[in-house]
This record gives sequence, structure tokens and C-alpha cells, in this order.
Amino acid sequence: MDWWSAVLAFAGAALGSGLSWVAARRDVAQRERAARADVGQRVQQANLEEWGRRFTAALTGVSSESPRQRALSRVLLVELGQSDLATEQEKALVLAVLDAGARMDGDGEDVTRFRAGMLVDEIVYVEDTGDDTDVQEVSP
Repeated sequence: MDWWSAVLAFAGAALGSGLSWVAARRDVAQRERAARADVGQRVQQANLEEWGRRFTAALTGVSSESPRQRALSRVLLVELGQSDLATEQEKALVLAVLDAGARMDGDGEDVTRFRAGMLVDEIVYVEDTGDDTDVQEVSP
């Protein structure tokens, strides 16, 4: 009977060790998944912050005095609006900025202030000659 107690003790120790190893392995796997999820969130947050930084730089460039800078900033806005990182709300914001920019001239004046349907024939061209008494209308 002495050898049965030794075998049972050995089997109990092996079973306990095996169960401990399985539990530890599950714990390690769970921690690895949590760490991967955390890293994924951090990468996504960093990408969103970079998108926001580029959007802010593009907005600054759109209002630049340099025509080249304005043109490059518009291209950047278009690319940012098509980025996979942009949410639907951010894409709508980019479109709104581009739309507003398309309706403004270089001085920031709204070029859509003319009424809809105005014909070119209805526009009267008046030339200022410096003489207040002489006003000439040019007809097409």
C-alpha cells in the first residue's frame, strides 16, 4: 500500500501542476489580447491626432496669401476627406470647407451673391472715365 500513496501523491502533484499551467497560460493569453487591443487603440488615436494636425495645417494654408500654398492646401483637404482615418462627420466638414472655399474669391467675397438665373445679357457694364457726367453703357 505504500507505493499507492506515492503514485497518488505523484498523480495529484502532476494534475495540480497541469491545472496551474493551463490557468497561467490562459491568464497570459488574456493579458496579451488586452495589450494588443490597447496598442491598437493607441495607434488609432495617434492616427486621428495626425489627421487633425494635417487638417489644421491645411486650413491655415487655404487662407494663405500664396496662391501655390492655397492650391496645395486644397489638394491636402481633398486627400484628407478621402482618408480612411476620417469619420463621416470629418468628411462632411472637409466638404463644407471646400464648398465654402469654392464660393469665395481671393478677397474672401462670396461670388455667389448674384441671383440665380442671371443672364450675361442682363449685366450692365459701366466704364468709369473719371468724368461724373459721362456714363456709357456697353451692350453686347
